[in-house]
Amino acid sequence: MSESITVETRVKAPLGKVWECWTEPRHITKWNAASDDWHTPRAENDACTGGKFTARMEAKDGSFGFDFEGIYDAVVPEKLLEYAMADGRKVKVVFTADGEETTVTETFDAETENPVEMQRAGWQAILDSFKTYAEWTSQPQRELVGSRVIGAPLALVWQAWTDPQHLAKWWGPNGFSNTVYDFELREGGPWHLVMHGPDGANYDNELVYEEIEHHRRIVLDHVSHPHFKAIITFTEHSPRTEVKFQQIFDTIEICNALRPVCEPANEQNFDRITEELKAMTAAGASDCEFVIMRTFDTPQAAVHKAWTDPALVSQWWGPEIFSCPICEMDVRPGGAYHIVMRAPENGTPMRGDFSIRGEFGETTPDRIVMIHDATGHPPEWHDIVDPDRGDNPNPAGKMHQTAMFSEAGGRTTLTIRTRFESPAIRHAMQRMGMSAGWSGSLDRLECLLDR
Repeated sequence: MSESITVETRVKAPLGKVWECWTEPRHITKWNAASDDWHTPRAENDACTGGKFTARMEAKDGSFGFDFEGIYDAVVPEKLLEYAMADGRKVKVVFTADGEETTVTETFDAETENPVEMQRAGWQAILDSFKTYAEWTSQPQRELVGSRVIGAPLALVWQAWTDPQHLAKWWGPNGFSNTVYDFELREGGPWHLVMHGPDGANYDNELVYEEIEHHRRIVLDHVSHPHFKAIITFTEHSPRTEVKFQQIFDTIEICNALRPVCEPANEQNFDRITEELKAMTAAGASDCEFVIMRTFDTPQAAVHKAWTDPALVSQWWGPEIFSCPICEMDVRPGGAYHIVMRAPENGTPMRGDFSIRGEFGETTPDRIVMIHDATGHPPEWHDIVDPDRGDNPNPAGKMHQTAMFSEAGGRTTLTIRTRFESPAIRHAMQRMGMSAGWSGSLDRLECLLDR
């Protein structure tokens, strides 16, 4: 006869809440793991005598997993669970109420492959995880938290979160589509989109990026109603990625009112980004692009002219405090251009002229393609792109920039997409302030168009 092992915990939560967290699959997936590098992505539970349960337990990196399953021999709601595991071993779980607290006592038959103390520690760790989760859920909360381990590498998941072309395809609950009007991936940058519901209703959303930590964390302020902060954290479990999504509302009452809508919607969001990542993988997507969007209260022809007339381009091209003393453009496929941005003597880490030469690819009313060569930038700039560049005069290589123009209702959305030769070059550009630089340029363009 096998040895029995008992583990126990005292939960600072009422019996009803403890029973709910133990038996409902939506809760089981949140606590059923002995360590942070394991999780339970799915669970089923028919909590009645003769009913079956299954919990899929996996390492977050996908290296190992198994189904923990069994059949209930006895179920007394809010008092007792007895079941037989798939290998025939027995488990008994007793719930004892003591005022607003509950003691959970779990007794199970030991297996013969691992030491008793190792088994005890493992089951106790899961019970401790349950205690932490049950106590957290029993307290009044003004935040909603969800997480998902996604079968895609961190760089690709980050791209799906930071490229408006991909965000528009998966953001929101099932049946929703999106139109993005403004998108500037920088701290303080706006993200303006309209979500189109399956019933034909439109939902205007204004967000601001408060924090961006590359490949680690994004904090968004949803400034339109209902107001909340969204904190998204990314943890690599190569080749998988864990994404945690937190919504923090202004009050407990608002959170509780929106919980029945937001919790299932957030799970659908995870489902949709998973599908988008599959499509991105099939299409060979890579983390080599930078994208910024701005919508102007100006017809498309005027925005297009401001992008292709050298006399106008020289008035807005470059960061806010830069000048543009040279702007020569032969706007036709294969035509050359030469643009020089000049940094002021004070106020910037690097001084001097930033020369860009290149040629135009496509030049249509809806799309302008420019292929940049930044060899004429200062040496300090090249050293940041690649500190080990040696004699390489242009470590950034060719930069393919596409400007796309789209008009609706007399307003024009400008999307600028720049593709670099590697993710490392793109990241170097971000470190040098590419997002802020382009935001400053678009601010100047907007002022020019408003004149």
